[in-house]
Amino acid sequence: KTMQDLFNEYLEYNKNRWSPKTYDSNKHWIKNITDKIGHVKLQDLNVKILEGFYNYLYDETNYSDKTIQHHYVLINGALNKAIMLIQE
Repeated sequence: KTMQDLFNEYLEYNKNRWSPKTYDSNKHWIKNITDKIGHVKLQDLNVKILEGFYNYLYDETNYSDKTIQHHYVLINGALNKAIMLIQE
């Protein structure tokens, strides 16, 4: 399973939990994430890959700290959901 697969499941899981506006906004930001690290297999995901992604956001985009934090929140939420699914 890849990060892309995880985020597809995360979006589906939250489709009826988020408002339509939040869903569309998060889908946009998730596309930013998956464009860069969507190919990474979950078992290969590590701190170095995530740090590289966050460094990219800080160094190569004009995103505010708040927007970068939102990327972090989405990644964290998806990974926590994956952990919950494993434990079920």
